[in-house]
Amino acid sequence: MATTETAHPPAIPKMKMTTPIPPSITTPESVDTRIGTLKFFDGFPDDSTVQRVYDNLDFSILLRLYGPLHSWFDKTWQPWEFELVK
Repeated sequence: MATTETAHPPAIPKMKMTTPIPPSITTPESVDTRIGTLKFFDGFPDDSTVQRVYDNLDFSILLRLYGPLHSWFDKTWQPWEFELVK
């Protein structure tokens, strides 16, 4: 009779000098943001996350506002209302 048990990988051994990492400073596998889900592996972003963040930086620089007027705060300002500054 065959068994259907699945083999579990061996546990990673804890070394003598292993420093515990506080959960408050670890990087999660994914983070939901206004620009989408950012994915990480071992604290490093994947390729799509890097591209998404750089695209957002480009957009942020494009729409950088200096001294916003009242329309910015009351949310009536529209992105196409640009004024040439010399």
